[in-house]
Amino acid sequence: MHYIKKINYSFVFALIVVLISLLYNFQGMLNKAPYSIHQWRQCDGMSITLNYYQEGMKFFQPSMHFQYSNQGKGIGEFPIIYYINAAIWKITGQSNITARLLNIFIAFMGLFALYKTVYLLLKDYFYSIIIPLFVFSSTLYSYYLSGFLVNVDAISFIFISWYFIAKYWKNKRILDLALFSLSVTIAGVLRSTVLLGMAPFLLIYALEFLGIIKAKLFDKKLASFIALLFPIIILAIWLKFAINYNEANNSVYFLTKLRPIWAADSIEIARIFSSLYNNLLPELFHYSVEIFFSIILFLGFIFIGKQNKYLAIIWITILIELIVYLLLWFLNLDVHDYYLLEIIILVPPLLLSVAIALKDKYIKLFDLLFLRYFIAFILLVSIAYTSFSLRAKYRGVGDKNIANYILNKKDIAYWNWYHWHYDNTFKAYESITPYLRSIGINREDLVLSIKDQSPNISLYLMDQKGFSSLYQEDKSIKEQIDFYIKRGIKYIIVNDASLMQGVELEEYKDNKIGEYKNIVIYKL
Repeated sequence: MHYIKKINYSFVFALIVVLISLLYNFQGMLNKAPYSIHQWRQCDGMSITLNYYQEGMKFFQPSMHFQYSNQGKGIGEFPIIYYINAAIWKITGQSNITARLLNIFIAFMGLFALYKTVYLLLKDYFYSIIIPLFVFSSTLYSYYLSGFLVNVDAISFIFISWYFIAKYWKNKRILDLALFSLSVTIAGVLRSTVLLGMAPFLLIYALEFLGIIKAKLFDKKLASFIALLFPIIILAIWLKFAINYNEANNSVYFLTKLRPIWAADSIEIARIFSSLYNNLLPELFHYSVEIFFSIILFLGFIFIGKQNKYLAIIWITILIELIVYLLLWFLNLDVHDYYLLEIIILVPPLLLSVAIALKDKYIKLFDLLFLRYFIAFILLVSIAYTSFSLRAKYRGVGDKNIANYILNKKDIAYWNWYHWHYDNTFKAYESITPYLRSIGINREDLVLSIKDQSPNISLYLMDQKGFSSLYQEDKSIKEQIDFYIKRGIKYIIVNDASLMQGVELEEYKDNKIGEYKNIVIYKL
């Protein structure tokens, strides 16, 4: 017993996270270029990173390889992560490893902050470890954690902010309040929708200020007001800059608008619900975990009066915000699975609130070993499922792989097809750049990349400025070429030579200047 007390549980937690990462095969995907689900959006961010790296590190002049706007300039989220990646590349050279490791590091800091927060409030190592590991067991969360999008980075900074606000609640240090505000600010400018993790604290401040509840959290009214207002002001300034920057450079790509459920007819709503239920939600958590969380949510409502009022306010507010958020962005929920990542923000405060109520009111049940074993078993099932799912997304499933008995047959068939198709169409772009330079094509020479419906996948992988088939879906190959000739293209790069068959394309085929694997290059 004396030995057990000396266990460094922070080290144990960190070790478990590392072991799960190895199980997820993070080590096998570190050197992969943007790949798999939403490679499109991942390449957008990496395109901005590469242009920073290649073009002078001008922070407030982000641009992409896709040149539809003025010199490819345009921006959505605050590009600090892309800029840090580019700065690291100035030391290491361009590297997928460093880019992935930066996102993994930020996510691990978020999970560790969550572990520290739960222990600070609950004083129980089992649940302090289990709750953040449930987050890490999410297939969706773990996939994007190890990728190139900043969504999980933003959520991680929300987790970090919770640690500092919990510390402030305990010791009332202004420094902790300031670090809470800073963490929320970073989270908000990376992805504004994750501020639903801060909104409950605005409500708590208002309730305390009005005297509806006794001031325990924000007793320093002015300092708290400034800390809560600061992220909102910075986000407003950033959004104003981004809107002006995009308008000044004729960038339409990053213009976002709400896509609410009421903008669709009943047939479209039914289609999206079907896709959401059958395709997207299974990627969030294994169904056993989703059932478990549903039970916890039900118990949370049943025993709401027995919970800490602050935690109850936090998780109920987040739940309401999530419902509104999903309704406002409903039309994106057919394929854009990363819109579901915000749901992760609900998990820790809900589980923590119920756990604290259990400890305060039903201590025997709280300490019951069977309950802890059962919860640990559900977690292990979720981790195992995510491990198989992540591996399928990056390398497919062989005939004798045990994943055939765990994953959906339709998903297995899709991922096996995806990897085959990628290898025969886009894989060559990852290594073509030296060949392009050897035949006289410079980085700034505008090209038309066919057939690529995304703005930046092929262009980023080639490190080549130019255009793709985006916004030209209704045009023939000939019409696309003629359109972009007026925009100054010098070369046509095609990933399938059969696309250039046809009498109307003979004039271009005569000017073939190179061939690399499945890719053919024509000069205009």
